[in-house]
Amino acid sequence: MLDRENEGESRWTATAQLPVFAPLDKSMDVDVVVIGGGIAGITAAYLLKQAGVRVVVLEKDRCGGGETGRSTAHVTAVTDVPLTRLVERIGAGQARAVWAAGFAAIARIRAEVRDSRIKCDFGWVRGCLHAPREWPAAQAREVLAQEAAMAHALDIDARYTDHVPGLGRPGVWFDGQARLHPLRYLSVLLDRIHGDGSAVFEHSAVDEIDVEARTVRSGRFVVSARYLVIATHVPLALSTAGVPDLRKAVAVSTSYAISGTVPRGALEEGLYWEHGDAPHNYLRVDRDGGRDVVICGGVDRGAAALESAADKRLRLDRQLARHVPDVRVDHRWSGTIVSSTDGRPHIGEVCPGVFVATGFGGNGMTFGTLAGMMAVDAARGSRGPWSDLFDPRRPLPSSAASYRLPQTVT
Repeated sequence: MLDRENEGESRWTATAQLPVFAPLDKSMDVDVVVIGGGIAGITAAYLLKQAGVRVVVLEKDRCGGGETGRSTAHVTAVTDVPLTRLVERIGAGQARAVWAAGFAAIARIRAEVRDSRIKCDFGWVRGCLHAPREWPAAQAREVLAQEAAMAHALDIDARYTDHVPGLGRPGVWFDGQARLHPLRYLSVLLDRIHGDGSAVFEHSAVDEIDVEARTVRSGRFVVSARYLVIATHVPLALSTAGVPDLRKAVAVSTSYAISGTVPRGALEEGLYWEHGDAPHNYLRVDRDGGRDVVICGGVDRGAAALESAADKRLRLDRQLARHVPDVRVDHRWSGTIVSSTDGRPHIGEVCPGVFVATGFGGNGMTFGTLAGMMAVDAARGSRGPWSDLFDPRRPLPSSAASYRLPQTVT
């Protein structure tokens, strides 16, 4: 039975305590201003602070309380776009580089967990790309076998199987993926940002950004800096000549998730997700003592996207019950997924001194961490190995989806 008091609250927000920060209460002059307190902004601020940079984080609500706290926290290098299609779009070399970037971000997370001894349930797991139930068997085998063959051609560790245990359909296993509790992880990073010339401010919505002057206004106060990092998940439209409007380069959808517990061993521990041509449902299975925690999400594409929120949750209930009939659901929530139109996130400078990070798709934990890593290089005036690959100024196809635009920041 569902505890109705927890409806709408994610498993992560219900089981973590993050530090609390006051609103901005004075004007300041620092090296870098970071707008957004999710995994991208917090990682960027943390790494900048570690590099000796004075940084201020401005979050409009609570840090970690946005999409980071509402994800399912798959920590994977596998992109939403099928590998075969990614190679068709950008070539084998760049496709392999996208994966290498993802693995580098996972390694960064692992290093922080290890070195700082963060208790965030980090664990190495396998990831499984599988065929949806609706696909004919012959089609499923052909498509998934092609994915595995392409992975091997790019020296990515992958293994095709005709029968994924518990799902009964073809799939591709990828080693070297991970999972964690995102808010327990971020709570430690947050604790280490505030102080010694750096600060984190919550309930501090940004009202105005002056790109030329490198200033950010929140209420009555202004923060001046030499560099701006905008990590707001849904991109802001900066009213500055020559700056691309990234809202036109992304599609935004709402994904729903439920979590619950089942007896240990009902499914193999790991991460599962459907092929990119399917409605993109996904599943996470964690070992937790004598039981398993399962998180099921999706219903954000195709016909399901047109259903009411209640119908989507009912669809998820039935979907999870097919896998584990005796599941006890304890949390339900939803989150926003921002996907780029070409399958690569937008990470980098949109103009000198202004860095953006958006369009992570279903890989927010990975690409958000990567964005933080890349922001440090950019703020230092250097271009890292992935600057061209994720350049937000690259030519893009038109967006395939529309959504309600956020208010322009002037």
